[in-house]
Amino acid sequence: PLFRSPFTDYIITVAGETSRGVGPRSEEKTIRTDQDVPGAPTITRVDSIGTTALGVSWTSPADPRGKILGYRIVVNVASGGQGRSRRAAAVNSSSMVVLADEDDTFKTIGGLESDTEYSVEMDAETLKGWGERAKHSSIVRTQMIVFGAPEATKVTEINSTALRVSWRSVTADNVTAAPRFYIVFYGREGAATLNIKNLTVCGATQINLTELTPYTYYRINVSSNGYANKTSTVYAWTP
Repeated sequence: PLFRSPFTDYIITVAGETSRGVGPRSEEKTIRTDQDVPGAPTITRVDSIGTTALGVSWTSPADPRGKILGYRIVVNVASGGQGRSRRAAAVNSSSMVVLADEDDTFKTIGGLESDTEYSVEMDAETLKGWGERAKHSSIVRTQMIVFGAPEATKVTEINSTALRVSWRSVTADNVTAAPRFYIVFYGREGAATLNIKNLTVCGATQINLTELTPYTYYRINVSSNGYANKTSTVYAWTP
C-alpha cells in the first residue's frame, strides 16, 4: 500500500514527468490516514488495596493508531487460585469489567472477594473499536479479613477418647462476612507443641477431637482465618 501506518500525517506533492525529466512539483498537501484499533496498553503494576479492591496502573499504548477514547479493565478470579472463598470460586466463569477515561492511568477496582487471587487484563479503544489486550504478568491476591477471636469456647465429653469443641462465630468490624476457616489447637497440658485441626466447612462452629488419650488433661484454643487472635485457653479432661 502507498500509506503503511494508520493515523499518520503524510505530505504529498505531485509532479509530471516526460522523456526530458520531472517537472515542477505542486503545492504540498498534508493528509492523515484513517484510525485503526490501538495497540495494547502496558500494565505497570497491580496492587492489593485492602480486602476487596485492587489498584491497577498503566501507560497508554506505544502504538495508539488513533485517538484513545478510553480503557477497559477485566478482572478474573485466577484459574485454580489458592485460598479463594466459595463465593469467588462460584463466579469464576464471569468477569468484572471496569471502564476508565482516556486520560486515566490508574483505577481502583472494588467489590472483589477477600483473600482471593485475581488476574488482570486491559485494552484501549479508538473509533475503530477495542484493540490488542494486555495481560499483567502476575497473579495478585486481595488481603485476608482479620477477624477477632471466636467467643465462648466450650468443651464437652463424647467418650474416653473424644471431646467436642464448640464456639460462637465471630465477625470483623464493618465487614458483613464470616471467617473462611477455623483452626483448633489442642494438646496435653505441658506438651511442648500442640496438634492442629483445620475446619473449613462454612458456618461450622464445632469440631470433634478424636483419638485422644483417656483420663488426660488437654488445653484447647480456637482461632479464625489464621494463627492470630486465639481464644483464651480452655482446659478439659477426657473421661
